[in-house]
Amino acid sequence: MSFNRSVTGLAGVEVLLRLDEKSYTPIRKHPLYVDKKPMGDDHPICWRRKVAKGRYFFTGLGHDVRSIDNEFGRGHLVAAIRWTAGK
Repeated sequence: MSFNRSVTGLAGVEVLLRLDEKSYTPIRKHPLYVDKKPMGDDHPICWRRKVAKGRYFFTGLGHDVRSIDNEFGRGHLVAAIRWTAGK
């Protein structure tokens, strides 16, 4: 699995949240990204997947603790931990 393209349509991947890039204008100042195009219309930000007997979860919510230190963020992480643990 690669993070340089959308995970939509990959076998077993369930996208849980998507980012609507039309809702903001990203500032691209980092030298590696300044000339790059945005992700595009399909921008999954959270997904999960079962592989054999294992489970994994990815979230791209937040860039620091302040982004998830709220009721939604904590609930998001607790639900992910429970699902990953099979509960």
